[in-house]
Amino acid sequence: SGYVYTRGSLLDRIIFSGTSEISWLTTLVGKPLFYGMCMAARKNAFEKVHGFDESHETAEDINFTEKLGKIGKCILVRKAKAFTNPRRTKKMGALYSVFYHITNFLRYKLFGEGRRGYPVVR
Repeated sequence: SGYVYTRGSLLDRIIFSGTSEISWLTTLVGKPLFYGMCMAARKNAFEKVHGFDESHETAEDINFTEKLGKIGKCILVRKAKAFTNPRRTKKMGALYSVFYHITNFLRYKLFGEGRRGYPVVR
């Protein structure tokens, strides 16, 4: 994985920077948590873990990186940069977006399934 940046508001930039730092820290402790918008995997590793579990409406990226972490080393390349549009934080509201993703993570960790009803934002 790599760092995700945005050209949005200061709050948007703080959110994406913080998320990138959390992802980097999780790799240091051997429990990678990468976000679907910025990750790559070797084809043989992807196939070995059967790719993304499409039964998950959300948290499929967390599930995927957990499976990958069990079969090999996952890294976050600090110099790798991906830019994203902050349209979701604008549409949902930055603070609600953070709340949504934290509760989604907790729901996945506690119950093995992320939240439902993830809004489509175009």
